[in-house]
Order: sequence, then C-alpha cells, then structure tokens
Amino acid sequence: MTPQAVFDDLARGLLAGHQLAKGQPWQIEPSDKQITQLRNRVRRTKRSKKEAS
Repeated sequence: MTPQAVFDDLARGLLAGHQLAKGQPWQIEPSDKQITQLRNRVRRTKRSKKEAS
C-alpha cells in the first residue's frame, strides 16, 4: 500500500490511528480483521507487470 492509500483509509475511518502531535508519525494498530481485509483488498487491486505495461 502506498502512504496515500493509508491516509485515505484513515480519513474514511477504515483504519484507526492517531498522532502524538501534529507532524509526528501516525500510530496505527489495526486489528487482525482489518489486516485480513487490507490484504484481501491489496490482492484484488494488484496488477501483474504484463497488465501494467
């Protein structure tokens, strides 16, 4: 996943996270269910090199 995809998921509420202070790294602790959902989504959206060219 790209950093932008993670930020989008945070904005949509698909991931929960927080920053200790503005500008600091995000603290994200996904549940096992969320990890499974993210893996499935990445598998569905992953294109082969042949498709990308």
